[in-house]
Amino acid sequence: MLATVAVLGCGVRIEPAMIAGMLGAIVAGVACFTVLGALVVAFVRRQQTFGALTLGTFLPPAFVSDMFVMGGELPGVLSTVGDLFPLKHLSHRLLAVLDPAGRPWLWADPAVIAAWTLAAAAVLVLKGGRWTAVRRAAA
Repeated sequence: MLATVAVLGCGVRIEPAMIAGMLGAIVAGVACFTVLGALVVAFVRRQQTFGALTLGTFLPPAFVSDMFVMGGELPGVLSTVGDLFPLKHLSHRLLAVLDPAGRPWLWADPAVIAAWTLAAAAVLVLKGGRWTAVRRAAA
């Protein structure tokens, strides 16, 4: 939907060759943040806590992950902190795929996204997830 708005409203050109890379980055990002959300659900019992915890853990990294235009470079420490989280790498991957000038993209971006996805999935498997307790209670 955002791509349609960008094309129709802002005159952005999306070449057919860009679509596969864009969809791949979107699918990887959705998978990563879905598993991270499921991880939070697996450890949190109250709905009010879930909202506060997800916003509290998402917003601070978003400010150091090149998500908001700030008008300058971040200090080195904050840039390094942003490098640790998948949001910055997803943003860079999408920018690299959609840049008509052919911005180079690094393998580190999808590697960090995949590492976060796999690590969160591994913790979910070890935890057993709340969905198994719900299924047992329903049976």
